[in-house]
Amino acid sequence: MSGSADFDLEAELNQLYGWPPDKFVKERDALASTLRAAGQGEVAAKIKKLRRPVVSAWVINMLSRRAGETLNELLDVGPDLAKAQRLGRWDELRTLTSTRRRLVEVLLKEAGRELSEHGQSMTSTIGADIESTLAGALADPEIAAVVRVGRLDRPVQYAGMGPMPTLRLVADQKPAGGEAVEDQAEPEPDLKQLAADLRVVEARHKLLLDESDKLEVERTRLLSECEGLREQLKGLEAEVDKVEHEASAAREKLIRATRDVRFAKAAVEEAQAGKVPRRSR
Repeated sequence: MSGSADFDLEAELNQLYGWPPDKFVKERDALASTLRAAGQGEVAAKIKKLRRPVVSAWVINMLSRRAGETLNELLDVGPDLAKAQRLGRWDELRTLTSTRRRLVEVLLKEAGRELSEHGQSMTSTIGADIESTLAGALADPEIAAVVRVGRLDRPVQYAGMGPMPTLRLVADQKPAGGEAVEDQAEPEPDLKQLAADLRVVEARHKLLLDESDKLEVERTRLLSECEGLREQLKGLEAEVDKVEHEASAAREKLIRATRDVRFAKAAVEEAQAGKVPRRSR
């Protein structure tokens, strides 16, 4: 590449963040060298400082490339979730929560396949990082924008309360100078934000309570059904004991009958032979 107008920095950055972590530094340095040779020293210096993504951040970046349609579908649910939570539309919230859960599961499976293709496995830590980042993206448009771009170097640690974490995002720009990296400012928490966070947590709490109530009803039903089965089992065990006793008595009768038949046959045979039959005992 050269300093011609054909050089597309955005395309190069997209390609850079698609490399596995073990190849990122080499490709980053090569891109910086190309920019420096093209007279873009300031941009090259910024590129050189880009951090290598950790595995969980890299696989999230890959989701934007390999499962972009599903990822966008999930992120589009975010505003609807926030609205349903704000207005207390619980039925709508349950439906959206179910949709969110389904899409997250699809993305986690895709992430697992991506990791497997590169000789790695989905660990609980990586899975938690992916879910945390997706939760943050659903709750905050700025995080969603970073996830859509697919240039994370660290996962987002988001628990649903407090200010958003500072994110590192390579800004959209042309290679004619300017900044290559822009750190998003961390917003200051305020009462309005805290109140909004509280509403979200209360909504989640109500959903969990409803789910807990349903599970308790199901638990009670199963316990009752189990108790009924225990009573049936006791009745069946009693019947088995009775049948076994009758079978034992029948076997004794069969043994005696078999013996009587044997003696009777012997008597017949002796009579036919002109002998005095033996008296059976």
